[in-house]
Amino acid sequence: MTKAPSVRKMAKSYLILKKRLLKNSKFINMVKMSLAAGFFLFSLVAYWYFVNVSSTKGYFIRTEREKFSEIKFQNEIVKIDVRKLESKIFDSINLESNSSITWKVLTISSITSVALR
Repeated sequence: MTKAPSVRKMAKSYLILKKRLLKNSKFINMVKMSLAAGFFLFSLVAYWYFVNVSSTKGYFIRTEREKFSEIKFQNEIVKIDVRKLESKIFDSINLESNSSITWKVLTISSITSVALR
């Protein structure tokens, strides 16, 4: 013969089970909130770090490009001056006297090497 469970025992065990589940769900919700907050803080720090690094790199790249364009401009000015000097020297060369040609060619090469430094 089997005994039927009493209503009081069933109610008591149901309330205990409900209390355990409620306690566990609060703990699980706290863990979820902690993980979400941790992930948010990690994302915030990672964003701050990478934005800071990229903006710093961008600043230095911009300044180096400005320096490079300045140097390039100076180089173009020197090239123009060298071309003017070369044209002056070539115009002043007298092809009839052979002795002066060698001296003027040496002068051209020395002026060009000094100007390019």
